[in-house]
Amino acid sequence: MRKLVVAAVAALAFLAPSSARAIGFLGARVGYAMPSGSSEEGKAMKDSISSNVPVQIDAGLSMLNILSVGAYGSYGPTQVKSTCTSCTGSEIRAGLQLNLRPPLVLKSLWGGVFAGWQQQSLKKSGFFDVKYSGWETGLQAGWDFSLLPLISFGPFASYSIAQFTSISGATLGTKAQHQQLTLGIRALFDL
Repeated sequence: MRKLVVAAVAALAFLAPSSARAIGFLGARVGYAMPSGSSEEGKAMKDSISSNVPVQIDAGLSMLNILSVGAYGSYGPTQVKSTCTSCTGSEIRAGLQLNLRPPLVLKSLWGGVFAGWQQQSLKKSGFFDVKYSGWETGLQAGWDFSLLPLISFGPFASYSIAQFTSISGATLGTKAQHQQLTLGIRALFDL
């Protein structure tokens, strides 16, 4: 029994990320996001929002430079349709992500999944202040170019599917799904 316990502890120590195999990372992204779909049934996103310019922070652990697990947080101004003069908007997103890199030859390529929470605010002074919030999930991929041993940057693309589940400042109609395609640049710093 004692040998079995020692063997189990040794196996767990081997599988647990060590400082040589697990590296912390911090990333920053800026992009251009194009929404589609509907905020609620009968209200197309394109009727009120033309685009978003999200700035995102990524943080987490990269294991063996193949698997990265972490969190993301994003904030960006919303470009409201020109038909709504003096309207402003913003988008906030936060969640978890998991990315993979192929080993060896294509190790600069990465791709993964993410899931989290999204809030879209629309405001017109003196008329309305509406905040839609709900869930999002999606796919993302990119290509990193190394600048220095611990710094890389490159293009990325992400595609999300989301649904607003609540609204403040108004009554939410029948729920509908919307999508968002984001293209941009990511910088990644290994810690």
